[in-house]
Amino acid sequence: TIAYCAKQVVCKKVSDVLAPKKDGHEIERILYLLTPLGIALPSTTPCPQFILPASSRDFAIGWLAQQNLKSRNYVVLGLGARRAKKQPTTQQILRWCAFFKAQYNLETVFMWTPGRSDNPLYPGDDDIAEPVLGKSVPYIHPFRGPLLPALGLIWHARTGIFPDSGLMHFAAASPGGVLGLFADTAVSPAPGQWGPRGPRAHYLEAEKSVAELEDDQIYQKLHAMLLA
Repeated sequence: TIAYCAKQVVCKKVSDVLAPKKDGHEIERILYLLTPLGIALPSTTPCPQFILPASSRDFAIGWLAQQNLKSRNYVVLGLGARRAKKQPTTQQILRWCAFFKAQYNLETVFMWTPGRSDNPLYPGDDDIAEPVLGKSVPYIHPFRGPLLPALGLIWHARTGIFPDSGLMHFAAASPGGVLGLFADTAVSPAPGQWGPRGPRAHYLEAEKSVAELEDDQIYQKLHAMLLA
């Protein structure tokens, strides 16, 4: 049994104890667990990969056809951080979507998972999504659904924007890549440890909340990804 361990009562049950690492990305921290097995670490850390299931691909093709959307002709913008300070605001979402349409003629698939704030087990993002939906913007296409269908839509997007979340990491492995959004990393997970990794993965970090990020910061990071 290999583990990072500091508490002696636990360490006694571990065959190979490693001193806890307080810095570095989680990928390197996990790979370092191979060292007691005599497995040499790669000189360059590989990026996580994901093979999209055929069912997810087929769902996306059908759903996009219903919305009159084509592959790579849209940006996927998602929620999923669970805390308001780590999510874009309603006004940010509306401004970004308008910019994508006006500057690049790209529509937006607005994505979130079901749930409500009064559900302590699974709050989801319905409460945050509702004000955006209430604007009935024609170039914003809402998708509220489970993981595998969502991944199909992410894989067909020009690129994606997600707060720090599981969907952000999947999007980092997608062809279009991702812009991850982080905030308040003095008390929340920081991109140095949990940032997206991939050939087209980028992130922005706000001091206290994503609401502090200027629109131009978002657009500058996304420009090359949207032109590709």
